[in-house]
Amino acid sequence: MGNAVGVAMAAVGPVHAGSGESGAGLGIPSIRVPERVHGDCHLLLWQHRGSTDLHLNGVAHSLAAGHVCWVPAGVRHRLSVGPESVVLPVFVRLGLPVGHLRAGAMWPVDDDFATLLLAMVQHQFSPVLNAGADLEVQLVDRITGWRQPGRPPLPRSREALEVAALLLADPADPRPLRDLVAGVFVSQRTVERQFLAETGLTLQRWRSHHRLAEALNRLCAGCPLALAAQRAGYQDVTAFRRAFKARYGVPPSRFDEVADRFEQVTAAS
Repeated sequence: MGNAVGVAMAAVGPVHAGSGESGAGLGIPSIRVPERVHGDCHLLLWQHRGSTDLHLNGVAHSLAAGHVCWVPAGVRHRLSVGPESVVLPVFVRLGLPVGHLRAGAMWPVDDDFATLLLAMVQHQFSPVLNAGADLEVQLVDRITGWRQPGRPPLPRSREALEVAALLLADPADPRPLRDLVAGVFVSQRTVERQFLAETGLTLQRWRSHHRLAEALNRLCAGCPLALAAQRAGYQDVTAFRRAFKARYGVPPSRFDEVADRFEQVTAAS
């Protein structure tokens, strides 16, 4: 495994220990990765612990624990990894259908996504996993599929993304918005502005769209209507039917038409 770690760090590039104190914890020092560019692959940075400040083509981004950041091939990037922080590189070969993904796009990492990322790291830097497993295709499907069918776009700002991650993890979370926002230590008005500027939706509307998309995906997977509505946060099936029809123009019984509509849009784009 020592060689695998060495290969991983060499692939990212030389790093330099930061001058600041590492702080309490494991004693992991801060590091800096000088500016570089990968022309032969895309890069997905997984912030497993702590935080990283990065510049992509001169634009500053902040990567928080539990998130990944997309760095397309050809994008110049440099990193400042904070003390007590661990960020892992995952490489994606050229030629896969990454399409619209832009530099700096970020996604929260749930348990299934984390397992896939760990498998990718093992696949790329260790002989343990069968090299024939096409994990990259699964990974690309995962990061390009957040919006299908019907999922709203994710915000980019750290605070808004943390709130979105809570709702992605549990669409049925009953807490009012003020309680969800309280954990990110900025005002609700700030998060509201971030959602509107970065997704085109107010936080409340984003939450509603995500709940309906969650229900739609469960219906497509064969989940009974009442259970799909409940898992998406609707205790009243009648209210769910009204909201579904208002959003998609047809009742939930015709969910297959809605899914087909999104597939056609994706195929045409």
